[in-house]
Amino acid sequence: MDACDSCLPPNKDGLLEHGDTHANDNALTRGQRVCVDISEEDAVSICLLPGEMSLHHGHLLRASASKRSDKRRFGFSVVYAASSVRQTLAPKDYTMFVRGRDNFKNFIQVPPPEEDLSETAKQRRMRVLDIQNEVH
Repeated sequence: MDACDSCLPPNKDGLLEHGDTHANDNALTRGQRVCVDISEEDAVSICLLPGEMSLHHGHLLRASASKRSDKRRFGFSVVYAASSVRQTLAPKDYTMFVRGRDNFKNFIQVPPPEEDLSETAKQRRMRVLDIQNEVH
């Protein structure tokens, strides 16, 4: 096995408080982590074989240990929402529409990348992350 995540079900009372650590050993954009004590006894292990992936709700508490191989591992987050949804924590936010029409103009539309890992797309992503990280 290449990866094993520890997961807890979403909190029935809503989102738990998070904090930003900006730690070098945390792969998240701001080194986010939950700011409450978590009982590891309540965690469930989800072990993946090379080439496998997991899909889960964005409120699921998930942690992963260090990799045991030199193979690359990455996370990918997708949020689908109606164009009527709007950001309430920041003055602006970004989206890439996958279908439909934006009748509400609640988000700044980001064009899809011209090619895989293009410099333009990577620079655009970094600008968006910088703006989003100013809010948090």
